Amino acid sequence: MKKFIFLVSALFIFAGCQNDVENNSESQVASVETHVQQEESFTVRILVDGESVSEADLTYQEGQSLLEAMQDVFDITEDDGFIQAIDGYEQNQDENRWWTFTVNGEFAEVGAAELVPESGDVIEFTLSEF
Repeated sequence: MKKFIFLVSALFIFAGCQNDVENNSESQVASVETHVQQEESFTVRILVDGESVSEADLTYQEGQSLLEAMQDVFDITEDDGFIQAIDGYEQNQDENRWWTFTVNGEFAEVGAAELVPESGDVIEFTLSEF
C-alpha cells in the first residue's frame, strides 16, 4: 500500500513539474517574440544632387515617428516637424533647393514628424533643386 501511495504521489509531482516547464517555455517564446517585434528596422538613404552621401539601417520602437528615429542617428535640423537640414546639408530657398522624401519609391504624403515607418521600408531623402 505504501508503494502505491508513493507511486501516486510521484506521478502528481512529476505532472506538476511538467506544467511548470511548459508554462516557462511558453513564457520564453512570448519574450523572444516581443523582443523581435521591438527590433524592427528600416533603411534611410540621404542623397544630395543625386549622389548618396549617407545610409543607415535604423531600429525603432512601435509608434515612433520617422523624425524621432532619424534624430537618434543623423544630425537633424527641423522647424515645426519639417526637416531643414540633415548632417549639415541644408535646404536653401534662394537656390530653390529642398528636401523631399520617398517611402518605398513613392513620395510621402505626410511629413517626417507624422510618418510612422514600417519594418523593411526604404526611405530616401533627396536634396535637390526644383
